[in-house]
Amino acid sequence: MCPRPERGVGQGTFYLPLGGGSRSVLGSTLCFFCAEHFGAQPGKGHDMFGDSPSTKRFVIGYGHDRRNAIHRRGHSRGGSDNVVFSLSHSFRADSGSYVRTGFLVAALIVASSAKAASAAPLMLTQAGIDRGFSLTTFVDGFVPVQTPGGLIGPFGVDYQADGTILVSTESGNIQRFQNVDGQSAGNVPVLANHGFANAVGLAHVGSSIYMTQQLNNRVIQLNSNGTFNRAVATGLSFATGIAANPLTGHLYVSTNASGGRIVDVDPVAGTFTTIANANADGLSLSGDSSILFAALSNNHLVGYSVATGIPVFDSGVIANVGGIDGSAVGYGEFDGSVFVNARGGFVVEVDLATMTQTIIASGGSRGDFVAADPSQNGDLLLTQSDRILRLTGVPEPATLSMLAVAGAVILRRRRRAQA
Repeated sequence: MCPRPERGVGQGTFYLPLGGGSRSVLGSTLCFFCAEHFGAQPGKGHDMFGDSPSTKRFVIGYGHDRRNAIHRRGHSRGGSDNVVFSLSHSFRADSGSYVRTGFLVAALIVASSAKAASAAPLMLTQAGIDRGFSLTTFVDGFVPVQTPGGLIGPFGVDYQADGTILVSTESGNIQRFQNVDGQSAGNVPVLANHGFANAVGLAHVGSSIYMTQQLNNRVIQLNSNGTFNRAVATGLSFATGIAANPLTGHLYVSTNASGGRIVDVDPVAGTFTTIANANADGLSLSGDSSILFAALSNNHLVGYSVATGIPVFDSGVIANVGGIDGSAVGYGEFDGSVFVNARGGFVVEVDLATMTQTIIASGGSRGDFVAADPSQNGDLLLTQSDRILRLTGVPEPATLSMLAVAGAVILRRRRRAQA
């Protein structure tokens, strides 16, 4: 149930927070954009202010992270990012057109407030340098959308079977890039636009491309040119993260809303079952597809058994990084690590055996999803507000095997010499 606003907030006002300030207006849950509450009877099921069912008003609440950019949850009063900008506009619960108009106004205001300045560059920490990593720019020049959760540009990143890389953005664009560094988003055609917050996570099974849509609360299949093909699964409130299981052909999807869950989607049958009841964002799958890692809203990275849904790993709180969003499993030398992209401009390496957390990069802009090169060469693509960076330096499995063989040969020669 959506809470009533704090005392002193008048009725009949449409609130669109744009960030900044020091006053928290609302409590634990708001879902203006939820499909179950958005439409012909938007007030249904909400404990909003206004006693008449035909004159209930809406409040759009934003927090300071991506989960809460549209669904505002768990925010303490008096937070630093919660003052709202109000638009005097009433919404009648029996008027779908008013609601649709309000949504368009909200989307336009949020989109039009994007900042043109370049985001802060992500830099390796000394720990990252010592680990042998390097950072290069894969693509820059994305135009981010200003939200109270920060500047959000590129979102989903998915390596395609033909060697290209598909990218989705907060503004709804789909673009296809070659797998080379030094590109500019402005020089690459937009294949399709699906609307604000409706081009989020990307994944593929074979030649079939799938994408989550937060405002449409569903998973869809895309054509190869980025356009809409069909709805795969609906009724997934604020569908966000997505990962594909190459062994089963199924998709794992996080519903990043109050009472969220992680579901197993059969894209052929169009059905889904719940794996875990958890409010999660980005998802990633272990190399053997047995463990699904999820970045939870409580800033824990949790690994769930795909077979049972039982948690088999918990990183503990990943603190002081501004909240966690995306993750990717490491390969090669770092096969026992998961790399986490954080909204505060940090990248954290989590050791799965010791649960040691190492900040390997900092000083960046908002980080969202991460993609690992399927060739397992160790490259990771990290989203930032206006660019995507490539993290390299993770040795290929084949290289490690050769090093191991070389080491064994040298050791054998030494033993023979000593004998």
